[in-house]
Amino acid sequence: MPWWAWILIAIGVVILIALAGWVVQTRRRTRHLRERFGPEYRRVAGMSESKREAEAALAEREARREQLQIRDLPETSRAVLLDVDGTLIDANYHHAIAW
Repeated sequence: MPWWAWILIAIGVVILIALAGWVVQTRRRTRHLRERFGPEYRRVAGMSESKREAEAALAEREARREQLQIRDLPETSRAVLLDVDGTLIDANYHHAIAW
């Protein structure tokens, strides 16, 4: 076999390896976003024109959240916001149904 044929085969193998790596990375990203966002993933995917656009939006949300300094509420504030059974009270919801 001529030397240029070996070079073409090597180039083809490199392209196949790169393509396989891209597919694995894409699937890993999709799985991560589905686990991270749960039902929100399906909602955003349904509203977006493409899966790529939806995943880009979710990845952007994730990156923004990582920049925030989230900390627990102090016990006194937490006690005010928790219902009798320990679930979080949505003050706007209770106000809306009380009128």
